Amino acid sequence: MFTSNSSIRNPQNSFAHKLFSSTNLVLALVLFLALSAGIFGTTGLVKADDEQIAAPASAEQANPLDSEEQSFIQLINDYRKANGLGELVYQPQMEDAAKWMSQDMAEKNYFSHTDSLGRNPFDRMADFGYEGGWMGENLAAGRDLAQDAFNQFKNSPGHNANMLKAPYTKIGVSRYFVADSTYGWYWTVDFSD
Repeated sequence: MFTSNSSIRNPQNSFAHKLFSSTNLVLALVLFLALSAGIFGTTGLVKADDEQIAAPASAEQANPLDSEEQSFIQLINDYRKANGLGELVYQPQMEDAAKWMSQDMAEKNYFSHTDSLGRNPFDRMADFGYEGGWMGENLAAGRDLAQDAFNQFKNSPGHNANMLKAPYTKIGVSRYFVADSTYGWYWTVDFSD
């Protein structure tokens, strides 16, 4: 059994978007100043209980995709190239949002763009630190292999449109498995410019 869903947002030059962008800039400046002053230590951020959180030690850790997720990115990039479009580049915040969503759907046994916290894909991506213009999300469930998920997206007009949207340049992709969930495997593919 396979289920799929897609969602897309066109960038808006709204007051709320400007407010959130300004807020993020202020937060980034505060974090930069705090890091510069050594408030968080020199080897990583320090949690309240003084547990160290280390930065990734290698590029492999910085790109935590499994082989099927990597295959999916190759499939979609080959498809985009064949259609005269640029490749999508792995984006860590998009990946974090996708990974969280796939795990949340699988562990809480639901299938929807609205997550268990009530967020839509665009709010979720922003909560994971990504502020973009064009954003979209494809969801799939019930397929474990990249080729199968890709084929299902390709054969669905809404999903196919997301995969071939010219403004998209970045991608985060994740799949997650829970044996006793309705669909077993849950895929999330997040796109942005």
